[in-house]
Amino acid sequence: PPAIMEAKKLFEWGNVRLVPVLHNRLEFALEVRDQFSSFKPEIVAIEYPPTIGKKVLEGIKRLPLLSVVYYEEDDHTFIYLPLEPTDGQVEAARLALSKNLPIHFI
Repeated sequence: PPAIMEAKKLFEWGNVRLVPVLHNRLEFALEVRDQFSSFKPEIVAIEYPPTIGKKVLEGIKRLPLLSVVYYEEDDHTFIYLPLEPTDGQVEAARLALSKNLPIHFI
């Protein structure tokens, strides 16, 4: 409906479009997909530490099988990141991989 489309605000600056994401929420993964098809990006940036980028991409390539990537913080605490298809960041990376687009971890 037009009223819904009018209410939707886009975060754009020049040729950059930001898509806010709440992790592991299907609604945001669907929004990423919609934005991806309407904007047609040349590059995708996702919020994962660059140090685990390779492992994240390996896990995403295994979908629909689920993966968990972990890393150790400076205080020796382990952080576990489930890579689920319902996560907007995972969907952004999956779509970028499917189109052979560069992915940057920020």
